[in-house]
Amino acid sequence: MVTGQGGCKPGKPYNFNKIPFNTNDKLASDRFYHTLNPKITNNKHLQLETSVALRDEFYKGKDFNKSTSSTFNIYSGCKIKYAFTKNSEFNLIVSELILYSGDEIEEYGGENPYSRYSLGTKCVLYRSDNDKNIVGLWGQLAFSNKEQFNIYPELKILLFKELFQSINFTSNIGGAFITRNTVSITYSIELKFFLTKKLELIVENYTDYIHLNSIGKPANRLLSGFGIYVRENFYMYMTYEKGIVKSDYLNKGKIDLGLAFRF
Repeated sequence: MVTGQGGCKPGKPYNFNKIPFNTNDKLASDRFYHTLNPKITNNKHLQLETSVALRDEFYKGKDFNKSTSSTFNIYSGCKIKYAFTKNSEFNLIVSELILYSGDEIEEYGGENPYSRYSLGTKCVLYRSDNDKNIVGLWGQLAFSNKEQFNIYPELKILLFKELFQSINFTSNIGGAFITRNTVSITYSIELKFFLTKKLELIVENYTDYIHLNSIGKPANRLLSGFGIYVRENFYMYMTYEKGIVKSDYLNKGKIDLGLAFRF
């Protein structure tokens, strides 16, 4: 009887008060051309982010009206981030249209057809206790890939708030100056629901009010997807994005696959 009682081990009690996911302990990743998180990578650390975008795009003429024909294109992006201090980091971004059909898509397609290389920075302006409320500023200088060298500045204000232990809210507002008659104003909101310790659900609304040659063509898009933290320094995500308004050339949808790794 004594031997039998000794071999019976009590089960480990479950902690119902345990937080399902602590975002402060994991790396902060920015998905390309979407809502940016004001959090920066760890001080004196290098972070690499890369993505591939698969999308059907409608052809657009000189007046930026959408036609009935479309083509399948693949974009790639790579971002290198390094934090010099606790509240600031440096960004180097390279974006490429690696598969396209027709010169018209090469000229008008993509999130920013005017640039291929970008230098930027992100800094934290305000940080509350436990990083539950953060205000940041992000800016970049995009370099033209055309024959004539041009620089296009872009600036965004970044807001982050922890609504609940498992729900985070992030918002961006800003714009890019391309030419005197071409100014892009963007606004986005993002919700992240942490389903488990490693898995998150992403929901985002992205709006781009752009002024092109005195013709306003706003784009309003919805995005949803999943992100997974393979390790605390390794993150992967997959999202699906679709235009809402009929004039958007992304009505057939877009799939983004990306990862981030912190060294």
